[in-house]
Amino acid sequence: MQLYYAALPVFADERCIEAIINCLCNKLWNSYTIEKKHFLNKNASEYMYNDYSPEPTKQSIEVLEQRYNDESLLMEYVAHGDFESIDKLAHLNSSGIKPRLSDSIRDRKNFMIILNTLCRKAAQSAYVHPIHLDEISRKFAIRIESCTTIAQLETLENEITRKYCLLVQSYSLRKYSKPVQNIINYISFNLTDDLSLNTISAEFALNSSYVSSLFKRETGSTLTNFVNNKRIEHAIYLLNTTKLPIQDIAVQCGITDVNYFTKLFKKIKNMTPSQYREMIQ
Repeated sequence: MQLYYAALPVFADERCIEAIINCLCNKLWNSYTIEKKHFLNKNASEYMYNDYSPEPTKQSIEVLEQRYNDESLLMEYVAHGDFESIDKLAHLNSSGIKPRLSDSIRDRKNFMIILNTLCRKAAQSAYVHPIHLDEISRKFAIRIESCTTIAQLETLENEITRKYCLLVQSYSLRKYSKPVQNIINYISFNLTDDLSLNTISAEFALNSSYVSSLFKRETGSTLTNFVNNKRIEHAIYLLNTTKLPIQDIAVQCGITDVNYFTKLFKKIKNMTPSQYREMIQ
């Protein structure tokens, strides 16, 4: 029963209630008077939220230890992009945590903000660049605040952990040395620049032969092939999310020759950009 009542929506602003009552009264009567009274049942004090913390019991200690242990496991799983293991965490859902506020929606949102932060820090430990972390964290923060029901927040809870795991799978640089991490980030954020071996080597004041051999050894790809794949990945993103002409997409991927762009795209994806666009449409 406690969980049921905690899940009921609460109006944070009484003007919302006044507007609803006024609308209803307008439908029912031509003239009416609304009188507001604030009262509190004297016997209801035991149900009010307060700062009093009861003495911990064996059961409450075990529950708390389990929750903190699950948080540690959650961060470890996110750091490795392991969503399947997160799915098996029975105590992850915040609905089982005792409410801290009388406003159930605000209370659940606070726990969701904590979850967003835990996942962001876990992904950061996997050497995901702050650019990616800030973007996903900001979007989830906005979505958390826009939720109006417990059901929406529960659905979003699952999406948050899944999206952070996918982020780690796509952008984690944990397995690379610091020079290669710097090079990969530089390529990702400067696709329209000159990304030749000599230019990148000069940017980080490194010997070009050293960069070439180190990059190939750690990534299994030549620098040129890696750059080309990154540019085509960005082209696919633009094809999926915009209606830009192929020529403009090529330019935004750092390739000014549309014929070469088409040839490169077909080599990597086995179809031309136009064919890909037709397929997704």
